[in-house]
Amino acid sequence: IEVFIKQDTLIDKDKESARLEKELLKIEKDLEQVKKKLGNKQFLDKAPENIIKKEKNKQSELEEKVSKIKELLQTLQN
Repeated sequence: IEVFIKQDTLIDKDKESARLEKELLKIEKDLEQVKKKLGNKQFLDKAPENIIKKEKNKQSELEEKVSKIKELLQTLQN
């Protein structure tokens, strides 16, 4: 669910931007770890298919979160 609020009166743009930037850094770090794992041939050769699928799903979820946070940051900056 996405909720839209009038941001000028309800939130502190600077604090919210700082919080989102911090969250974005953490998610990007997690995403980088997943990408490294999926880029590792030994992992792909040895891991069960369900684990590989789980990591690919995790990658997709993290990429979606990164996209949404970047979108929110862009909205806050306007």
